[in-house]
Amino acid sequence: MNAIKYFVIIVLAALLLITFLDNKKLNTENAALTLANKTLKDNEQLRVEIDKGQIIVLNRASTATGGQADDKIEKKAIYTPPEGKAVISQDISGKVTITNKNKGFCINPAIAGQISTDSELSVGLNLRLFFWDRWGGGAGVNTKLKPYAFCDRRIDDFIRFAKNTTVGVFYDGSVGVFIGVFF
Repeated sequence: MNAIKYFVIIVLAALLLITFLDNKKLNTENAALTLANKTLKDNEQLRVEIDKGQIIVLNRASTATGGQADDKIEKKAIYTPPEGKAVISQDISGKVTITNKNKGFCINPAIAGQISTDSELSVGLNLRLFFWDRWGGGAGVNTKLKPYAFCDRRIDDFIRFAKNTTVGVFYDGSVGVFIGVFF
């Protein structure tokens, strides 16, 4: 039984490490796939779409090449976490500004299945108190009424059906890993 628990801990730790090291590559590939089929209509100057936690911005920019103006479509995908928000505004001169709040404080309750290094399985209720893009942290209490602190990461970018799921590391006197689901 201990071997199974340690195997689960090692797999979850490896998953976190791979995600951490490969985060930029995954985000770039997902953004490229999202933007591949997006185009502007002939009469559009700017289009902003909000799709599955990403802000997709298509902007027609004129560039001068050899005395001739060519239309170039600039494409940009911005991840917006569920805790964050995006504000799209246009000033009087027509300049469009997109403000993306992808870090800050929040209160998101979750339930988590935990396994600690001393081979104890438990369930915890936690609150995510701050976030930075897909990463976050907070505090909680488990079924043994032990308080703990944690650091986690949303996994919806590489496991598509896991929209409200996080994987993380916690400390309650011993170190452990958990899988949490937000309410």
